[in-house]
Amino acid sequence: MNDTDTSIRRAVIVGGSIGGLAAAIALGRIGVDVTILERTEQIHLRGRGAGLSLDKAFAEALLSDGIIDAPVGGVRIDAIRALGRDGHTLGEQPTDRIFTAWGSVYRRLRERVPDALYRAGCEVHGFDIAGDRVSVLTRQGP
Repeated sequence: MNDTDTSIRRAVIVGGSIGGLAAAIALGRIGVDVTILERTEQIHLRGRGAGLSLDKAFAEALLSDGIIDAPVGGVRIDAIRALGRDGHTLGEQPTDRIFTAWGSVYRRLRERVPDALYRAGCEVHGFDIAGDRVSVLTRQGP
């Protein structure tokens, strides 16, 4: 789909964590009406996740595509080293990554998605397909 394709008007995203939020923001930017269904009862997933490793190019794409509105902060590394028990380097692999906190990335994405689009406590248990239409089946009903 390109930026001028209007054949898709609505999308339901199952999962309101980092991936679901990023998808909702990206789809919303091209005019798709989005609803996020998140199984947990909390409208803000607090206390989830820990460390997060992002490829630097991916983090930069999030910024340049408008998914986030400021650079991802964290520790940038240029290599991953395997150390022996005595502390000497066993091997090294070049990388270009940012180590950050899951909660930091989640909060920045969640702030960009209106609460009205985020349905907490909505557990998906199936889909019903009829022609070119798909209905999402939840514990609460379609």
